[in-house]
Amino acid sequence: MFLRLAHLTRYDYSQPVSFAPHALYLRPRETSRQRLHNFDLAISPDARRIATNDPLDNALDWAFFAPEHLATCLEVRSDLMVETLDTNPFDFFLKPTALHFPFAYDAAEKIALALRLPLKK
Repeated sequence: MFLRLAHLTRYDYSQPVSFAPHALYLRPRETSRQRLHNFDLAISPDARRIATNDPLDNALDWAFFAPEHLATCLEVRSDLMVETLDTNPFDFFLKPTALHFPFAYDAAEKIALALRLPLKK
């Protein structure tokens, strides 16, 4: 099954602002169950983009903005096409704790979801 996703994030400001570098985690991970066929990222105002991976091998796009460029709006548009190789990607069970927000995590899930900082050498 092919899935096309389009997403827009937009921030409007009451006066011109400058932008610090942005770390964008928008590119889906490719796995044995999912293939990424297309990924497009558009940023306004223009930014220098660097595609890389973080220490956990997640796709990470950095956006660097010219410090002298001021703007009253920031837009990040992502368009992508993924192919799921599952015969039914909706064939899963929800735990009762996942039926209401905020979710309640058990001890093992809390450990798995915890922030892991690199060890100092």
